[in-house]
Amino acid sequence: MHSLLLFDKDAREISVAALERIFQSVSNFKRIRLGTPINPIEAEFVDGEDFTTIDLDPSRMTISIRGTSGAALRAAWILQSHLTAPLRMVDTDYSFDLILSDFSSIEELERAIDQARSI
Repeated sequence: MHSLLLFDKDAREISVAALERIFQSVSNFKRIRLGTPINPIEAEFVDGEDFTTIDLDPSRMTISIRGTSGAALRAAWILQSHLTAPLRMVDTDYSFDLILSDFSSIEELERAIDQARSI
């Protein structure tokens, strides 16, 4: 299964507290878990019948979002809209490398992903 990877554009650590605030304030995030044996924080994102899992790696440098479905893109979009730092987004195939804050809508982001994958 492919995944999305999000990084701070300027290679800074991602705050566990900031992610926790986002996960708690947006109702689509469910089953929030702090301090798991593997990750400092993780949650599920549910959007209708579609869902994904989000976690922050132990180094606090990378957010992983399982899959590349609509729910995964919406979760990434919500994270970017709540975090102050621009996020870089790649997929695990490295078929695109985009800065989320450069886009004004999810539709525009999807078009950029499709265009990058067609090259």
